[in-house]
Amino acid sequence: MIKFIFDDSNFRSYINGAIAKLENVSDFNLMLSGYLSDAVETAFEKESDPVTHEKWKPLSERRIKERKGNAHPILQDTGILAGSINPFSNESMAGIGTSVDYAVVHQFGKGKIPMRRFIGISEDDRNEIVSIGEKWFFGK
Repeated sequence: MIKFIFDDSNFRSYINGAIAKLENVSDFNLMLSGYLSDAVETAFEKESDPVTHEKWKPLSERRIKERKGNAHPILQDTGILAGSINPFSNESMAGIGTSVDYAVVHQFGKGKIPMRRFIGISEDDRNEIVSIGEKWFFGK
């Protein structure tokens, strides 16, 4: 008689470790919120939509005159908006936000003010977020 016995103790140990890791994703969410914050910073630096990578619409001639001929940086006249982006995370979520009340006007546009989206993620960002998750989970 031939017997084959499979010792699944290593497999069980691996699965139990994976379950334990997934029970507390706070550190992953912290990394994710940092990445999202960096993506917003890049949008301000490049003056471009983080989703489409298209350049923001230029300032109006009137606004440029108000700024004494300075057309750049867009959305950073005082630095309040760009400096107000705050990452947040806990055991169940990750995100970024701002408490600046006029941020929504620039994010979505309103009236004569064109949309200049600064919060959002592209397909490349989605792929990078998956990569961050894999590195976090598998320790690569």
